[in-house]
Amino acid sequence: MAIDLTKLTATAPGLVDLYKTARVSLDKHRLGGERAAVYLVIDHSRSMSRYFKDGSVQALALCPLQKLDLSHTAVRDIEALRGMELRELDLSHTHVTDLSALSGMPLERLTLNDSPVHDLRGLAGAKLKSLSLAGTAIKDLDALAGMPLTELDLRGCELLTDVQALAHCPNLEHVYLPRQIKVPANHWQLSRLKFIEYERHNETSLARK
Repeated sequence: MAIDLTKLTATAPGLVDLYKTARVSLDKHRLGGERAAVYLVIDHSRSMSRYFKDGSVQALALCPLQKLDLSHTAVRDIEALRGMELRELDLSHTHVTDLSALSGMPLERLTLNDSPVHDLRGLAGAKLKSLSLAGTAIKDLDALAGMPLTELDLRGCELLTDVQALAHCPNLEHVYLPRQIKVPANHWQLSRLKFIEYERHNETSLARK
């Protein structure tokens, strides 16, 4: 198993017995040397409330997680995530507004749908490939210039009026635009851009390059 038993004993002794049981089961099925993706989903149920209050959720920053789903939770502050090696993070339907804790994180996919985020400066310099901002209150995309984005979702971003920053995202292939912005598919002259989808009367129209 990839997790060191000595380290686990020192940081989470309550998990040692479970670790040993899992190890026996894996070895029995000849899977002891295999690696697997581990997903952790934290919900906003009453039974989880005390873990948000006592800092248990924040302690996840010590875990070698790569994917974390905090969507539909009461999370407001993600400072505890600073320094984590996350590749994918979902903060949709949370109360998070400050993204500065994500600075320097090797994120490739970030979902912020229907969150109160309105400032993307905390993402400046990020290496995101997929970013979903649907239903947020963002007003400009300047922080996205130069990112290796391939997919961007801006549906429902009613305060957004300018998307010129996307001209500096050379890897962009697929863009969802809010209904108030109408641009031809060849507007940015991006070689990899395949098509743009935009809202119109609660529907989605497709403009191919």
